[in-house]
Formats: sequence, C-alpha cells, structure tokens
Amino acid sequence: MKRKVSPVVTVTVIERPARKLILLRSKKATDYFSYCEEKGCD
Repeated sequence: MKRKVSPVVTVTVIERPARKLILLRSKKATDYFSYCEEKGCD
C-alpha cells in the first residue's frame, strides 16, 4: 500500500502599493471619442 505524499506549500505575504495606472489599450481608436465608441465609456 502506497502513501500519498502531501506537497509542502510556503505562502509569503507581500504588501504592494496601490495601482496608480490602469492601461486599457485600443485596437482601432485614434482619439478619445473613437476609443469611447469602441470600449463604451458610459
């Protein structure tokens, strides 16, 4: 009879600063209004 071997997992908590930029790229837009038409800026 074989025993199941449980893997050892180490967890490290890392505090990181809040994000200051969220970058959403567009495939076709060349200006703000065409970007809003593509992404839906409601």
